[in-house]
Amino acid sequence: MKKTSILLIIAGVLILTITISLAVKPELFSFRFEPKTPVKQISASVKENKMIREEKQDSKRLAKSLFIDKEFNKSDNDFKYQKVKLESEGLSYTYIAPNGIEIDGAGNVYVSDPANNLLRVYWPDGQAKGIIDFGVLGEYIYIKDWKVSKEGMVYVLTPDELFFSDFNGKSPVNKIDETFENAHLLYIGNNGNVSVLDISTETMNLRVRKYSKEGNLLNIFEQYHDELNLFDYEGSSNNLIKIEFLGGSCEEELQYVITNTSYPEKEYLVSFSRENENSIGGIFVIGIDNDDNLYFLKRLFKKNKQGSLYSVHKFSFEDEKLESHDIDDRKILPTEGLTDHLITVDYSGNVYQLQTSEDKVEVKKYIIGK
Repeated sequence: MKKTSILLIIAGVLILTITISLAVKPELFSFRFEPKTPVKQISASVKENKMIREEKQDSKRLAKSLFIDKEFNKSDNDFKYQKVKLESEGLSYTYIAPNGIEIDGAGNVYVSDPANNLLRVYWPDGQAKGIIDFGVLGEYIYIKDWKVSKEGMVYVLTPDELFFSDFNGKSPVNKIDETFENAHLLYIGNNGNVSVLDISTETMNLRVRKYSKEGNLLNIFEQYHDELNLFDYEGSSNNLIKIEFLGGSCEEELQYVITNTSYPEKEYLVSFSRENENSIGGIFVIGIDNDDNLYFLKRLFKKNKQGSLYSVHKFSFEDEKLESHDIDDRKILPTEGLTDHLITVDYSGNVYQLQTSEDKVEVKKYIIGK
């Protein structure tokens, strides 16, 4: 229990630092690296580029629907959750409950059901398609993260192993021929490459290992503290998209430099601002669509009030435009582990949001109008 608590604290510190703490005092957090290549320095010329600020869109451009609405524990075939009493500090209870959602290239939706050790799969119209039983991976397997590729390949990450299969019929379950020290996060590019974030508990190095869709090791690189992402985001044509923190404050606005190898001569200076009396709680990348539009999630803290405000931002490299769309507040049972994909975007640019309560699980779908 003590070791698990230490690892959870390490993971929490790393994620919160990359998304929030850097905007306040980046010098407070650093890692000991021996990089193979120097950290990229943002050139002074970027300040001469056009400042791209978020543009609030008319609410009529965002259509919302209830994609999935299921009550818990109604039958053996329904979602379930388990309420677990904690003896440690902080929360009195934690839940084993749905904490992740993914969409493949065909628009099929995958929702976690960890109490049943399953993924539940739905057709693009919301009808149940089937289940993926993780029991074949082992009775006591501890899943750190899972993702679904464009082709529908499901990847399951444990602290020391990475499994993958399409889980159709009698398809075999494959495993990457490499052991990790303390793997935490998983990312799949639009081109099918798979990246794993491994953390050394001794040196605190963040090491990303990139594999082909067949499981062959392509590259190993370090994650630096001046970057927003844990990974280089990859488009369908093998182009790389990188987001780097430039400056700003949670009390005013945060600025990032975004580069895309499809546009080699440009560096985009993008600004996310607070609103009224709120402060910026975090900026997160939630996906890239087929046109390589980049989607962010922004969280605002309400000053002197409880709750937060959430918005999805679509950045178009072609139009050099950053759209802002408000979505519903996050509603999720407190669960163990990382819940980094409660909100995601499909390859057509539709946004999905997973919400849970002690009564039911919901998936909301947001369609951004043209």
